[in-house]
Amino acid sequence: MKTVTENDLLQINQKLDQVVNSLSQVNHKLNDLEKNQIRIETELKGLSNQLTDYKDQTSQRFDDVINRINDTNGRLNTMTLGFFGIVGVLVTGLLAIIGKVLFFPQV
Repeated sequence: MKTVTENDLLQINQKLDQVVNSLSQVNHKLNDLEKNQIRIETELKGLSNQLTDYKDQTSQRFDDVINRINDTNGRLNTMTLGFFGIVGVLVTGLLAIIGKVLFFPQV
């Protein structure tokens, strides 16, 4: 059996100190990673909220545009019906005149 000397104990103590320092550095890095993870999660929540707001605003804009198009379509339908009504009356009158001239030329 080998006897343990004070020199051997000092070397073991130094190696243990190195291991403790390495573990301490790893612990600091883990803490930094946890802080970064929390920061990233917070930023993701903020971005998610912004995207939701943009989606709601875009939906509202599309709804407004669709309402404007429907209003314009209704107005155009009214104008078209009025135009066809006037044209119908004029065509009926012209047909009546043409029919009278053709079928009753001497009256």
